[in-house]
Amino acid sequence: MPIDPQGERDTRLRNKPQANEGQLPVMAYDWKTMPLTSENIWHAQMAGWPRILTYDYVADSALKKRLMSHKRYHSLTAAGIVSLRGQWRDEYPFASTVENGGSVFVGHAPADEQIQQGVMIRQFYADHKALLRSVRAGTPFFFEVKVIDYPGASACAPHKPGKPKPVR
Repeated sequence: MPIDPQGERDTRLRNKPQANEGQLPVMAYDWKTMPLTSENIWHAQMAGWPRILTYDYVADSALKKRLMSHKRYHSLTAAGIVSLRGQWRDEYPFASTVENGGSVFVGHAPADEQIQQGVMIRQFYADHKALLRSVRAGTPFFFEVKVIDYPGASACAPHKPGKPKPVR
């Protein structure tokens, strides 16, 4: 992964915005159509995981393989994350993002919602030319993930941006 001499772990995160002031595309999750997936994202964001994510495209296959080894989905079972019958483990930030290389929130959602989410994510990246921007332009593709119509949203204030604190 590209290392920033100023100390940032990954140079793709160097100019990452902390908030969306209208300049970033929004990937919206509607609680009414994907309730458990949306709820997982909402809880992750309320706990401090980022709303602004960075598409992770690495052209070098050897580098990509090394980076993927650091991503959580290879070790969820080894880490003791249980599988529930009829449900898939649901990670936030998504596996297709740079932010997934560190700490992730893991929930569960029905397989049909997870399949729907995969289609939605691929379509979002295609619609916004994430691959083209990342590879040809050489600039990171940042986007906001937002949950809409979540019934508990008005009762809770979001956690201030920053790194989630580990539970001990």
